[in-house]
Amino acid sequence: MEIDEAKAYESGILDIAPARAKRGAFGLILLSTTMFFIPLFAARFLWAYADKPAGVNYVLWSVLTLIMIATLFPTSSAVKAAYQGDNSAIGRNLSVALLMITVVVIGIIYDWFTGSIPVGSRFGENMYTDSVGFILMMSLAHFAFMAYVSAASKGKIRKEQSWKVHNAVDFWRLIVVMWVLFYVIYFII
Repeated sequence: MEIDEAKAYESGILDIAPARAKRGAFGLILLSTTMFFIPLFAARFLWAYADKPAGVNYVLWSVLTLIMIATLFPTSSAVKAAYQGDNSAIGRNLSVALLMITVVVIGIIYDWFTGSIPVGSRFGENMYTDSVGFILMMSLAHFAFMAYVSAASKGKIRKEQSWKVHNAVDFWRLIVVMWVLFYVIYFII
């Protein structure tokens, strides 16, 4: 038996407070997600020491990092639009974010094919493993954003459901923070 969420809010079965609780519970999921990245970042220091091979494309990775940071603007605008119930703005902002995420993934794959860092080297092994992890995490966010773009285009996201968009964007924010740490650990330190 499926509950119509709009009727559930009207009848009082669901109220606004659980949305906050749902965001808080999702925060625990985000916290547990960091457990995936911490060992990978630690491996960079344990196995790769401080060696950085000459073939690292610093310009490309810097541009990809700036694009990742820039995705925070349309995604934050999508959250604001969700709380205002503006479906067209949700779809528009998340579509821009999807395009930017796609550019980052293409940039990572481009570096895999054109980079001169051997996969078997200590630095290469860690970098390739971490970047595959990022692509997997980006794919999850990508699919969530695509679902919300689709729902928004049909006018199906109401103010009461804004927590769903907020959770997806919070997941993306975590990925961006981890990406910046990845960039600092692999290319600056």
